[in-house]
Amino acid sequence: MKTLDEHDRLVRIEDEVALEPDVGALSRASNLVEQGGGPAILTEDLRGYPTGERRIITNVHGSWRNINLAFGLDPETSTEELIFGPFVDRRDERVEPEYVEPSDAPAKQNVVTGDDVSLTDAIPLYRNNLEDGGPYITKGVVVSKDPIEGWENLGIYRIQLKDDETLKVQLFPFHNSGRHFSHAMEAGEPLEVAVLMGLDPVTPIVASSPNEPGTDDYAMAGGIMQESVPVTDGETVDLPVHANAEYVIEGTIDPYHREYEGPMGEFTGTYSEIKRLPEMDVSAITYRDDPIFENLIPAKPAPFGEVEYLAGINTSATLYSQIKDDFPGVKSVNATSPHGLMAVVSMRPGSEGEGKTAAMDLMSTPHGSTYTKLVIVVDEDIDPFNWQEIVWSLSTRLHPGRGLTHIENAPALALDPAALSFGRDDRYDMDKMIIDTTLPSPPADDFQGIVLDPRPEVDEYVETLREMIGGQEGEN
Repeated sequence: MKTLDEHDRLVRIEDEVALEPDVGALSRASNLVEQGGGPAILTEDLRGYPTGERRIITNVHGSWRNINLAFGLDPETSTEELIFGPFVDRRDERVEPEYVEPSDAPAKQNVVTGDDVSLTDAIPLYRNNLEDGGPYITKGVVVSKDPIEGWENLGIYRIQLKDDETLKVQLFPFHNSGRHFSHAMEAGEPLEVAVLMGLDPVTPIVASSPNEPGTDDYAMAGGIMQESVPVTDGETVDLPVHANAEYVIEGTIDPYHREYEGPMGEFTGTYSEIKRLPEMDVSAITYRDDPIFENLIPAKPAPFGEVEYLAGINTSATLYSQIKDDFPGVKSVNATSPHGLMAVVSMRPGSEGEGKTAAMDLMSTPHGSTYTKLVIVVDEDIDPFNWQEIVWSLSTRLHPGRGLTHIENAPALALDPAALSFGRDDRYDMDKMIIDTTLPSPPADDFQGIVLDPRPEVDEYVETLREMIGGQEGEN
């Protein structure tokens, strides 16, 4: 917050606002005020709470500028530089978390357990969108441990309020925490979880990352930040929780009981359907003095929402890392729009048809197998983050007869409004497509396919013209 404030990326709303509709509307408005995402919004006077006692911050990760600042970069650093700079370069580094005694952990300044637990007293929960089935926690980092294999995971999943002691948690089987829950069902025992809110800016990015099962997410976040994440003991669960969190909710998820959840306005820009999801029985809430509740609004991207900015970095970087070993010719992956449902791969194919097989490889990754339904493959000279160049490649390099591949009856994301349900909450079907616009590879040497490179003098003249144009600013 201090960094955002210093760079005019934090707007403080000091007037009294209502939880509904004001907070959700302000969050959405922030995302629309600037090209490339807006500033963070801090509401300091919430109706129904003493002034300053409860505050809400939204849109913290709601622009590339904000995320660049989180990594200590210039706010105007390009998206590709951001993704393939600190995130890819440090993705394999690990810095172990630092243990903090509970008595020294800011997250434990207030501890509520047992019959005193009241979610709405502790947290100013609200509905983001008009038709949401209830108040939602949309940026809570869920900590869980595999009851069979023992590895821990951080993940961001939507969480709906049922009552003051109960939450409903969306855990799909293909999510890492969903795997933990499946193993808890096999073992016939509740799954312990903790929900963390209000963290450093990097840990939520890692938590929303489609990492391989067994990844030490706390250590990965530490490697990216180049400093240890402080953790402490859970109050009622055997899990490491972020010692600096604004809020921590602890509890257990019953392996068998389900309740109807939803609808909720999702990152797809549509409401998801009502589903039967597991419940979390809350056993403890801990929080800082004068806590700040951090949330985000899933909404139709314009062109992006905070979900796309938050998850766009790690989804692109993870998919790139997962297919790069198999296809060294891959130069970049853009999976920012939205949440990897579509991906653009820039590569230099080593042989004819390799663009198609690289796309199939991406669609076989843990994230791509469910989320990604469209992959566009472009040559290495095309910037996969520049839609003018992508459209140009589609217009001039696509041969529909050889470049289009239709894949039938593939797994689908349940939240995708185009997915077809088989009558079960966890079984959805989707046809998928690959669009390969790469030019014919050697030995094909048709002169018509040679890329038109500009004369070497062009760059010099570009700079000259920029200086001339700049010198005319303010003149008629």
